[in-house]
This record gives sequence, structure tokens and C-alpha cells, in this order.
Amino acid sequence: EEAFTLWPDNIRISNKLANLYLGRLQINAKAAYYSKKSLVIDPSDTRAALYCAISSANMEKTADALECFAQSISDDPPMKEALISYAAFTENNDRLDAALKLLDTYGNYYGDNVQTMVSKARIYDKLGDRTKAKEQYRALLASGYQIRPDLRKYVESRATAAN
Repeated sequence: EEAFTLWPDNIRISNKLANLYLGRLQINAKAAYYSKKSLVIDPSDTRAALYCAISSANMEKTADALECFAQSISDDPPMKEALISYAAFTENNDRLDAALKLLDTYGNYYGDNVQTMVSKARIYDKLGDRTKAKEQYRALLASGYQIRPDLRKYVESRATAAN
């Protein structure tokens, strides 16, 4: 913090502070503060926008989180972490179609993984689309990915459940 006071235009310092407060110290208010300082220095900094989005979401500041998440995925390609975090945020805020679009974008850039496949299946379940949910669960089982035993058991039960 003293270094940032001495060099208030140094985005590396403000981003580092935001990262430390968010990840290690779990002080969301300070993370949001320093990430917003970074965004004043460079409004196009998607990493600072992601820190701002996550800390705002953790404090249930939905409007701030939405704005920052939208900015965090503006790179081409968007950061993996930004897409996953934004998808989780939209799902938690019952914006299920938006969450699916974000997960599809992730898949288009980076390919699906266990987390994205489970998330899609869970969202289809929430939407009441059992057919698509089963397709996702079955695709996960056939993916070749290592799946924790407890998750495998759950996925198998969902893939074979009656409509």
C-alpha cells in the first residue's frame, strides 16, 4: 500500500494489491477498491475488471459485478477465469441462458472441461430440459476426463434418471 501511495499510477502495484486482498486475504472491499484504482489507470485492463467483478459479486453488489464481468471478457480471446467466473455468477443470479452462452463461449475458445460440462448439465436441469441435461451428463461420462468418484456416481445417476 505504501508503494502504491508513492506510485499511484503504477497499475502493476494496484493489481497486485487487488489480487492479494481478493485471493489471499479475502477482503473483498479492499480488492474492489484497488481493482477500481487499476481501472482508472487503464480502463481496458480485463484482469482488474475480473478482480472488481469477483469482489463485487462476493459483496452482493450485483450491478457493479455485472458491469465489471462484462468488461472482463472483452479481450479476444477472453480469459478462461473470466468466462468461468461470469458463468457461475450469472447462474447464481438465475440468468441461466446467459450462463449457457458464456459456457459455450468458453467451449468454443478452450474446449469443454469437467467443470463446464457439469455446469451446463446442472443449468439444463434447472431449466427443466432433462433431455439436454442427460446429453451433457452422458457426454461427460464418455469424455475421458478423470472424474472424482462421488461426482461420477452423481453424474451416472443423473444420466440414467427417468424424465
